[in-house]
Amino acid sequence: MKDLSVGDWGGTDAMKMYRLGLMYTMANALTLGTGLGFSNLIQNDTYETIKSHYNYLSADLDTEEGQEQAEKAMYGQGLISDLGPTVSTVVELGRVLNFYDLDKTSILPLLTSVNKDPQDVEEWEQKYQITRLINLQAARLGFHSGPSFLKGNTYQAILTELGLHVNGDTKDLREKGLKKVRGLVGVKDKKKPSKATSGLDKTQKLFLALERLKSQ
Repeated sequence: MKDLSVGDWGGTDAMKMYRLGLMYTMANALTLGTGLGFSNLIQNDTYETIKSHYNYLSADLDTEEGQEQAEKAMYGQGLISDLGPTVSTVVELGRVLNFYDLDKTSILPLLTSVNKDPQDVEEWEQKYQITRLINLQAARLGFHSGPSFLKGNTYQAILTELGLHVNGDTKDLREKGLKKVRGLVGVKDKKKPSKATSGLDKTQKLFLALERLKSQ
């Protein structure tokens, strides 16, 4: 930014910023084009910090959508996370164990007591969050990529381990873009299975189709 402030548009710092912007653009384009999370592999701490704080401070905390946006931006901790990793870890551990909660209706979240028994918290989520606080790789392997592999979903397990998985928002954005492209080139969308046949296997669907032909 120093180069830009003095009008040196071709300076070393300016070129670094251009390259960073180009990499982010290409990574996002590849993510939307392929459905793989290439944008997860290119991150800049300064950019990510500014982005998360902007999303948090611009969220309307009076609405459910705004609270969800704020929670995603600061991982459910709000501006308390700016106090450092030690404080963040203690706050997250207390929240997971259901000792207290965060008031999500305030820009500066306050700790509030919770009148729930710790056993009321979903057991899987509690174990995952505690494991994540201890070791991120162990949490990812034990609760995401490991179960995916054991269920036969090797592709999803590999994507998770490589950091190429995408979230639901990115998938929805990609699908909207592809739908527009399909409309421009004249490719019809796949028809969703009807409720009557959604639970049937291929053989049952074939017999059902034959019965329909006989009745015509």
